[in-house]
Amino acid sequence: MKAERSIDPSPPLAALRAHPVLGKLPGPLISGLLPDMRPVSFEAGDWVMQRGEPAREMLLITGGRVAREDDGVPAPCVLGPLDLVGQEAAGLAIYQANVRALSSVDGWLIPAQALSRLCVQAPGLGALLTHSLLRPHAAAALAQGPQTRPASVQGPSNKVLAGWGFTLILPPILFALGSMADLSVQACIYLSIIGVVITMWVFAVVDLFLPPLLALICVLFIGLAPPSVVLAGFSSPSFVTLLGVFGLAAMLVESGLSTRVLLWLLLRLPDGSPWRQAALLLFGLVLSVGGNPVSRVLLLMPAFRDLNQGLRLAPGSLATTALFAGAYGGAMLFTSTFASGKSATISVIGLLPAHQQTHISGLLWIGAASLSTLLLALTHFLSVQRQFRSDESAPVDRRLLADRLALLGPMGLPEKLTALGFVIFLAGSLTTSLHQVPPSAVAGAVLVMLLVTGVMSRINFQKSIDWSLIVFLVSVDCLIRVMDYLGLATPLGSALGGASMLVQGRVINFLLLALTVVLSVRLLLPIPAGMLIAAVVLLPIAQAEGVHPFICIFAIVVFSDIWFFRHQNEVYLMGIAETGPFRLNEAAFMRHNMVMNLARITVVFASIPMWRWMGL
Repeated sequence: MKAERSIDPSPPLAALRAHPVLGKLPGPLISGLLPDMRPVSFEAGDWVMQRGEPAREMLLITGGRVAREDDGVPAPCVLGPLDLVGQEAAGLAIYQANVRALSSVDGWLIPAQALSRLCVQAPGLGALLTHSLLRPHAAAALAQGPQTRPASVQGPSNKVLAGWGFTLILPPILFALGSMADLSVQACIYLSIIGVVITMWVFAVVDLFLPPLLALICVLFIGLAPPSVVLAGFSSPSFVTLLGVFGLAAMLVESGLSTRVLLWLLLRLPDGSPWRQAALLLFGLVLSVGGNPVSRVLLLMPAFRDLNQGLRLAPGSLATTALFAGAYGGAMLFTSTFASGKSATISVIGLLPAHQQTHISGLLWIGAASLSTLLLALTHFLSVQRQFRSDESAPVDRRLLADRLALLGPMGLPEKLTALGFVIFLAGSLTTSLHQVPPSAVAGAVLVMLLVTGVMSRINFQKSIDWSLIVFLVSVDCLIRVMDYLGLATPLGSALGGASMLVQGRVINFLLLALTVVLSVRLLLPIPAGMLIAAVVLLPIAQAEGVHPFICIFAIVVFSDIWFFRHQNEVYLMGIAETGPFRLNEAAFMRHNMVMNLARITVVFASIPMWRWMGL
C-alpha cells in the first residue's frame, strides 16, 4: 500500500453493520474484530494495493471510489462505499490485482491476522470473501492455494541436527556411566531414556510434550516398571485438577465472560497510565486463579490493542511499551499468588503426600504469598512509571469500548454458568483447609457442571483444552514415579549430599541453592520442564533439611519466571506475536524486565520473616 494516512472517520461499528456480509456476523465476533481495525485515507491516484505484494490487509471503504485492475479484464472494476478490496487477505498469499484510488478514499483496514481468527470462528467466511473477488483468475488462485514455498523444502536447522546427533550418542554414554556407578541394568536403561528426553528439550527437536510421552512408551515396552506405576500420573488427583482448570479457563474465553469483564473495567476506570495498568493487572489477577500464563497473555493482548487504537499511540513508543508491560504483567505477576496460578505448579504439588497437598493449596498458600504479591505489584508500578515516563494521558476511545460491550448483549446462560463455576472453584480451592474437600474434587465438579449443562460442548472440550500441555505435565509426573520405583532417588540423594551440607537447615541457604538450581535449569529448559526438574532436585533436600515444602515450591515458582533471553519465555514470545501493528520498544521493556527479575529474587527473601511468624 502507498501513501496511507491515518484518520478518524466514521465509527467502525457503523461501517461493519452496514456491510452485507460482515454485518451479518454475531455481535461477539464483530466486537472481537473492532480493536484490530485501523482507519486510513488515500488521495486520488494513490496505490491502495498492488499485484504481487503480500496480502496483509483488507480495506472496507467508507468514502470515495477505487478502481480494481485485473489481468485479462479490459475495463477496471469501480468500487465505492461499503465495498471491500484486498479480500485476498482472507485466504490468499498475495494480492491478485492492482487497486488505485480514483478520488479521496476513506476506510478501515482489517489485518490478515484478525481476518484469520475471524474465519476460524465463522466457518465459510474466508471462502466467501475470497470468492467475492468475482474474477476467474482469482478463483483459480484460490483453488491453487497460497503461493508459498513448501516447508518440507527447507531442511532442518543446525540446532535440530545437533540435537538428533546428541540423542543418538548420549544413551550409550549414560548407560556406561550408570554401570560405573554400580546402578542396576534397569536403572541404567532408565537413565539413558531420561537423558534423551532432556536432550530433546534442550535442542527443541520436537514439541515439548513428545519426549516424556515417548519415554513412557519406551518404559512400558521394555518393562522397566508395571503399568500401574508407569501410568499412575493419569489416575492422580493432579490430572483431574488440570482438566478442571483448563476447562474453566477455556470457557472464560469461549463464553465471552472474560471479554465482558475487561471491557467493563476499562470503561469505568479513570484515564491515565496508572489506572490502565491497574485494569490490566486486576484482570490478570482474576485470571490467575486458574489456567496458565500463555492463555492469560492471549486474553490480555486484545485489551492492549484496544488501548493503543483508542489512544492513537505511535508504534514503538514508550507509551505502547508501557501498555505491553501491563498486559504481560497481568499474565505473569500473579503466577505465585495462587497454587493453581501455573499448571506446572499443580504438577509439582502433586509430588507431595496427599495430606501436604491439601494443607498448602488453599488459604495457607495465599497468605504466605501475599507479601510477595504486593511487593511485585508495587515494583511493577514504580518501574513502569520510571522506565516509560513519556506515557500519554490522552483519554481512551470509550465510544469504541461501549460499542463492543453493547454488542455482547445481556449475559447469557453460558456466561452465567461459567461465572458460577469460577466462583465455586475459587471459593472451594481457597477454603480446602476448612472443608477438607481436595482441589481436584472441586475442579472435577466444576468441569462436570460445565459439560452436563452444555456450556462446554464436545467441540469445546476437544479444541479449547491444551491437551498437549496436560500430557506433558502428567507424563513427567509418571517418569518421576518410575524413578522412585527403580530406586534412583537414593543415588540422587547421595549425589546431592554436598548440597544438603551447604543448606545446614537454614532457609536462606536453601533459597540461595534453589535460585542457583532454577536459573541453571531455566537457561536450557522452558518454564514447565524447568520447574519439574528443579522440583525433583530440591524437594528431597528440603525434606532432609526440614524446610517447609511450601517454601521450596514457592521459590521454584517465583524463580522460574526469571528470564534473560527471548527463547526462555514462551509467554513473552506469544505476547509479541499478538501485538499486531502496535510494536513495542523491546530494549526499554527488557530494562523493565531486569528490574522485575531482581524484584522476584528480593521478594522471596523478604518473605522469610513473615513465613517464620506463620510457623513455616
